Amino acid sequence: MRSYELDSIVLKHVKHYLSRLGCAPILALSLLVTGCATTTTVTDTQLLQVRSYATTAVLAGRLSIRYDVNGTEQASHGSFTWNQHNEHTTVQLLSPLGQIVAVITISPDQATLTQSNHAEKTAEDPDTLIHDVIGWPLPINGLHYWLQGFSIERSGKPFPVKAANEPVTMTTPDAWHITYASWEPDSNNALRPKRIDLSRNTKEAGTVAIRIVIDEWQTR
Repeated sequence: MRSYELDSIVLKHVKHYLSRLGCAPILALSLLVTGCATTTTVTDTQLLQVRSYATTAVLAGRLSIRYDVNGTEQASHGSFTWNQHNEHTTVQLLSPLGQIVAVITISPDQATLTQSNHAEKTAEDPDTLIHDVIGWPLPINGLHYWLQGFSIERSGKPFPVKAANEPVTMTTPDAWHITYASWEPDSNNALRPKRIDLSRNTKEAGTVAIRIVIDEWQTR
């Protein structure tokens, strides 16, 4: 499935969904993930709270993706669930009305994409799989760490990104620009990312820009 098909699946119900939310129907980068949202100011105590990387994490949220097709800007919007347990992860991508668009299952030696009315596709890792399907990169591997507010040392060990009340920006070795735009405390008063903005220049789809808002969070 190429990017044209992805758009047609994900975007066909956007206007109806926005009317239900009571937000203005403007198809822009911040469409679903910033409209009707609020920003939490975190305290100095929360900023100093030690965070640990969780090997088990269940997350849910909203996302918006911008990219170019033949020089024309395109946008896709929807939501996702992320269920990570040690080295096994299941990601569901949903339309704005909550219909499952795709399911990605990840194990140490294989990634599989399942879609209705499409043949199952596999690859050795999720980043390769997504690139093969839509024709441009999405950083599924990196999200294992970035969604929790962590980055990776050269040794492969995760380390926490320092939270702040202002945006925190970093660039990965594979040229993804990451901005942690806002944070909020979890049940242990440790900070976790609330909104993450990602971007990368690609030869296939121009600047790919992704905005993620995490609405639900559970780790062990």
